[in-house]
This record gives sequence, C-alpha cells and structure tokens, in this order.
Amino acid sequence: MKAEHVLLACLIVFFVVVGVSMVSSIAFYLRLKQYENDVYLSLGSPLRPMFGHVAHLRRAAAVLLFLKNKSHRSLRDERCARLGDLFVLTNRVLLGVVALVCAIAGYIVLFVKP
Repeated sequence: MKAEHVLLACLIVFFVVVGVSMVSSIAFYLRLKQYENDVYLSLGSPLRPMFGHVAHLRRAAAVLLFLKNKSHRSLRDERCARLGDLFVLTNRVLLGVVALVCAIAGYIVLFVKP
C-alpha cells in the first residue's frame, strides 16, 4: 500500500470524525438550551452568533471547562449528559486523528521519494 493511500484514508477518517464531532456538539448545545437553559446561559449561549474572537474564545473555554470538570454529568437531563460524553469522546478521537494525519504526512514528506 502506498503512503498516499494511507494518508487519503486518514483524511477520510478525519472528515468523518469532524462531522460526528460537529453533530454531537450541536446536538449537545441544542439539548442543553432546551432542557437546561440556565446552564446554557451560564456558558455564554454557545450557539449564539460569533461577532468577536474574544467572546467566542470565552464561550469555548467555558464549555471546555464545563466538560473537563465533568459538570455535564450532574445535569437533570440524562440524554444531555450522554451527549456531553459523546462530545468529549469525539473531540479526543479528533485530536488523535489529527496527530496521526500529521505523523503520516511528515513521514511522506521526509521519507517517501517523489
């Protein structure tokens, strides 16, 4: 198998994982907004349109801290808590796939003859 085929397969996996991550995050935010509105507002309304980089970074940091502290597991809505777990899992898988794609691309650039 050629290195380019492996890279192409990794890129396909990357885009699938990005899609699943986006769907899980939006589903989590929508469920949070519908059933746990006070928590949604305390996180800075993550689905609100982004008109500034600083505001977006604050909201993203608040959500990541909320998920990192596993605060989503104490939500009243059990499905929302499971969506939070899926969101965390897909983000971890996404980081792993990005690292793998970078490693394979680096290998191709350094060791595969044109």
